Amino acid sequence: MKLDKNSILHIPLSNYAFGIDENTLDIRIRVRLDNVKKIYLNYGDTAYPSEKVVFTRVEMKKICSDLSFDYYENVIENTYHRVVYYFEIVDLENNVYYYYADNFYKEISDNRNDLYKFPYLRREDVGIPPKWFRSARFYNIFPDSFKIKDSTKYENKVLLEDGIEIKNKIGGTLNDVLNKLDYIKSLGFNGIYLNPIFKAGEYHKYDTIDYFKVDPLLGSDEDLINLVNKAHSLNIKVVIDLVLNHSGWYFFAFDDVVKNQEKSKYVDWFYKINFPLYRPKTQNELPPYECFGYERLMPKLNTDNDEVIEYFSKLLIYLIDKFKIDGFRLDTSDEVNDYFWISLNRLIKKKNKEIVLIGEIWQNPEHWLNSLMFDSAMNYCLRKNILDLFKYDLSSKEFNSLISKLLVRNKKNYLYSLLNFLSTHDTPRVISLLNDDEDKFILAYSFIYTFMGAISILYGEEEPIRGIKEEDYRKAINFEKELRFASFFKKMNEIRENFDALASGEYIALKYDETSLYIYERVNKTQKILVILNLSSKKIDITDLNIFKDRVIYCHNFDNNILSRYGVIILNASND
Repeated sequence: MKLDKNSILHIPLSNYAFGIDENTLDIRIRVRLDNVKKIYLNYGDTAYPSEKVVFTRVEMKKICSDLSFDYYENVIENTYHRVVYYFEIVDLENNVYYYYADNFYKEISDNRNDLYKFPYLRREDVGIPPKWFRSARFYNIFPDSFKIKDSTKYENKVLLEDGIEIKNKIGGTLNDVLNKLDYIKSLGFNGIYLNPIFKAGEYHKYDTIDYFKVDPLLGSDEDLINLVNKAHSLNIKVVIDLVLNHSGWYFFAFDDVVKNQEKSKYVDWFYKINFPLYRPKTQNELPPYECFGYERLMPKLNTDNDEVIEYFSKLLIYLIDKFKIDGFRLDTSDEVNDYFWISLNRLIKKKNKEIVLIGEIWQNPEHWLNSLMFDSAMNYCLRKNILDLFKYDLSSKEFNSLISKLLVRNKKNYLYSLLNFLSTHDTPRVISLLNDDEDKFILAYSFIYTFMGAISILYGEEEPIRGIKEEDYRKAINFEKELRFASFFKKMNEIRENFDALASGEYIALKYDETSLYIYERVNKTQKILVILNLSSKKIDITDLNIFKDRVIYCHNFDNNILSRYGVIILNASND
């Protein structure tokens, strides 16, 4: 079989050619599935002081495959800062092709400018998220729902402050969170991620009125200080949700425009306003201004306005200095212009490089994951892949194909910092999406805990809270009943804590085919963790795998060499 030239893909300065650090370069290439015998990367110093560049030739490694393509990679350590390179592809009939400048050649050009280049491996351009984040295990809290006592009794308070209504629903507070920090720590979490906590009209607090003040129904500024101090004393990081794409109706700038119309000095603080400006009385009325979706209570900010950038720059410095916040989850971040995020990133990283910036992005986040914008993004793609596994009864080969696409879609540093989850305050509870199938629930979370990336577990998954509709999936935990999966999450957190390979190691798929048996490993320099999954409801005899029971650190539905429905085995395969 000759080379399928149309399948070849390499894109310079992308997820196919990027720096891991200022001395390490990662080069990838895509080819048709099972269509090549070998691929060699030939690289040299672009500024080599001679007429001809001296090239180093290395065989590339196949790192993963999907249903259509194989992906090859070579990581060049201690490399030149300026790199010129080309590919040497050997097909199954031993024909050799030289690939550069997005074309195929029979020989190598003597002109180095004809070849692929990585112009300069600058340390400023290499995106390196805070190292602590790849080991982060967050307990995600929707504040109003985190009510400890009388959790079934909804408060539905309406507080009138400066003539503006401030609402809650269930009645959770920051002090409720503080009082449960020891509990959260006991489950093995080392971070809390709080949905919005600043003064807003609605119970969800995504319609911000005052970005500089804790919502009075959630607590006070002093309560937030106490919460962060207590969390830090327990070595728990604190990340908070910020809503910078839009404000609320009674945010001072929007209120001024409503009152003064075209004469307001804040007209340009909002993305698009039609006059006369007014607040629609009903949800069905189309607002005369751009907003989040068509939600009238959330007018969209003009984040390209210099005054808006300055305002939120001051806010971030204030939050870091006063409350010692460790990071920010940035709501609706894919609807905000790049320059705004670039400006805030530069400000924050000069202040403290260890502060993490997480984008809320529901699609492929590659565009935003770089040194200029975000350290991380919510990994909705992984969530969809896992749900599709169960929805379509995928074989291990089909599931691995989805995972492979995710692996090559992102630069390596960001694979370790994507925020992985299955339930959020915006989505139905995963246990309900899985039709209360606890075996599927355990397998899904076992994969989350053994995959690359940080982890976010929504409050109440340990109960588990159920719900497809918002009023159900945002219920409070009933701490008076048995929390069925608390011990499971405690065990998963313990495994993640004890085996750094799960946070820093490579992901290598070992077995995937038309069956439901899926095997992969996570490997770093000192550890190897082997994971065996049964992706179906049928029993699988794995006698031939020679499982040593003393190596098993967790298993579910495994007995006498039979891996039953949606069974899981996690083994320590490290050399002692």
